[in-house]
Amino acid sequence: ITPLVALLGSSDSGVQQQAARTLLGLAAKNPANQVAIAKAGGIHALITLLDSSNASVLQQAIGALLSLAANGDVHATITKAGGIPLLVKLLESSHGDVQRQAAGVLLSLAAKNADTQLAITRAGGIPPLVRLLDSLDTGVQKWAAGALQNLAVNAANQVTVTQAGAIPPLVRLLHSPDTGVQQQAAGVLRNLAGNASNRVAIAQAGGIPSLVLLLGGSHAGVQQQVIGVLWNLAVDAANQVAIIQAGCIPLLVKLWGSPNLHVRQWAEGLLWNLASSTDDLRNQTAIIRAGGISNVVNLLDSSEDPAVQEAAAGLLLCLAVNAGNQVTIVQAGGVRPLVKLLSSADTGVQKCAAGALQNLAANIDNQFAIIHAGSIPELVRLLYSSDVEVQKRAAGTLKNLAVDAEYQVAIAHAGGIRPLVRLLESSDIGVQQQVTGALWNLAVHAVNEIAIVQSGGIPPLVRLLCSPDVHVQQRAAGTLWNLAANSDNEVAITQAGGVHRLIELLGSSDAGVQQQAAGALLSLA
Repeated sequence: ITPLVALLGSSDSGVQQQAARTLLGLAAKNPANQVAIAKAGGIHALITLLDSSNASVLQQAIGALLSLAANGDVHATITKAGGIPLLVKLLESSHGDVQRQAAGVLLSLAAKNADTQLAITRAGGIPPLVRLLDSLDTGVQKWAAGALQNLAVNAANQVTVTQAGAIPPLVRLLHSPDTGVQQQAAGVLRNLAGNASNRVAIAQAGGIPSLVLLLGGSHAGVQQQVIGVLWNLAVDAANQVAIIQAGCIPLLVKLWGSPNLHVRQWAEGLLWNLASSTDDLRNQTAIIRAGGISNVVNLLDSSEDPAVQEAAAGLLLCLAVNAGNQVTIVQAGGVRPLVKLLSSADTGVQKCAAGALQNLAANIDNQFAIIHAGSIPELVRLLYSSDVEVQKRAAGTLKNLAVDAEYQVAIAHAGGIRPLVRLLESSDIGVQQQVTGALWNLAVHAVNEIAIVQSGGIPPLVRLLCSPDVHVQQRAAGTLWNLAANSDNEVAITQAGGVHRLIELLGSSDAGVQQQAAGALLSLA
């Protein structure tokens, strides 16, 4: 290697060309040789040849640098040797091979290296890379787009790339017959879409229909990048509408069956985002019409991947806000797999499954199916979770189920009262709301009244009468009203200071709080 590096300095262009060609061959996919060439001073010598007037020498030299740049350990050497300005200059070459290889070296250098990204930008690299997007050579297009994709990870570069006019040619490249070009173009747009102004510009350039069209292809790499762009674009409500109108939903639902895990996860995540939009129910309607619910339920039944399970349960959680969807989910067999997911070791899965069941249990007709799928013991177990959101959603599901006398007994028999009482001490308002609601419903049953008091429920309920949240106040007062039906409890409530605080609540501006406080005081009188 050392003699070959020395020959790069020969005054004979033929010798230089052959030495560079041999080094290129040695460096190709051989990390050890790449490091050895760098240590022997090969990078400095090759960079010197980037100024050669001999086209053959130049092509071999830049080809060798392209192979060397595959090794991240030599990037700093290329940069320190002054390679970046020369590489940027070569982007303007009249030779397509030189343009392609120069863009390829810059692509490698810009990968996950903020300093190099900045150096390429300062050297004026972005405008010529953008111009190369209009090249007739697919290799040049691909490497130029790849370099821009890496550069656009930087927020400042996202603006610079757009100002250089990149978005229209990138959208055009989405229609390239070459899947590599499509993938790289979508990758640039994905990064650019992290900027609010760029999201508008991509939509105005016709990017959304072009992106959605690619979802129907068979190339997983393209699909993954396209979903990533659409995910970022969907941050804006106007873009969500455009994405739906472009026919994205049926294609995303279809991709739930993709053999590629990453494509499935991204498709599920994007559908979840679209379904959780509270501004426009058309998103959910489109998912339903595309057969989304049956696909989600089937996926819950078949997948063992926590990320897939969380996304699927999360989508059902969003859809189950709608009463009509609640019925459809149950009819599609969604309850059993959701209950099964309550026992997952993954907190995100637990959270989404419990949340979906909470929404489904708001419909009395669904409660039988939820109970008989074995949900109560699992929900009670989740009350002991260290995750506040899991606690809240498990308690919320039990609250909804506890409107039925039979289920009130079942929850108590499963040991649900003690952890619910313990959660009255939670500092989270959402947990307090759901727990007081569950105990309010449970305390209708005489046996449960005793269990709540024996578990130490009265003192924390009295304290929650001072909560800043009117829902917590109302539900705590309602629970005490139910407990006060037992004469022994009247004394305990009074001793805990309940009467004084209930009297204070009569002055509340909330009619529900006033009603429950007055009812409790009447029982205590």
